[in-house]
Amino acid sequence: MISTRTLLLSIIVGIAASAAANPLPDCGWEYCDDTVLALDGPGIEPIIASRVTAPDPVNNGDYSLRLVHNAPGETPRAHLAYVEDLTAGTLVVFEIARYASDPGGGSCRFRGRYLPDNIDAGGPEDPGGSGWQWIAYQWTITGGHTGMIIEVEMTGEAGDTVWLDDMVAIPAGAGTYTLTIPCFYSVVPVATSTLSGVKDLFR
Repeated sequence: MISTRTLLLSIIVGIAASAAANPLPDCGWEYCDDTVLALDGPGIEPIIASRVTAPDPVNNGDYSLRLVHNAPGETPRAHLAYVEDLTAGTLVVFEIARYASDPGGGSCRFRGRYLPDNIDAGGPEDPGGSGWQWIAYQWTITGGHTGMIIEVEMTGEAGDTVWLDDMVAIPAGAGTYTLTIPCFYSVVPVATSTLSGVKDLFR
């Protein structure tokens, strides 16, 4: 972990935008040495997070993120994104590519955690299988929650390894939000507050 960067992401309903003209905030671990935002677990380094290139698996570009479980008997977590200044009804969209060499899957799962009360918000199940798998999920902010941590839990045994690439995390709705992700960021006008409209801009 080298640094984190924060941006104000303005979601402007009704403004036409395209991915080419307005790149969405994403992270493919291409542009700097950042790995994850924080680690949660016992010891100094419960997950060994490294920015790697070939011969490690890389889905797009030249780099990906390698995570190695380093906390025997525990389920350590790595924080991938923070979304703050949210209001009820805001949609948080998350997509990521996950690689596992084990045919049984990646021994990890992606979760949301509501802030400020640190409540588990659930998340997608790992699809299983080896190689690159595309994982997508959405959360709707409810109640008095004003933020979210998006994290990956290492659910297997010490030494288990997964690779991540092509992460996108974005809130959809009218307003201004604070988004923190590793490496790359941009201020992006989004054409619509619907999930389909936001996902169209990912492609």
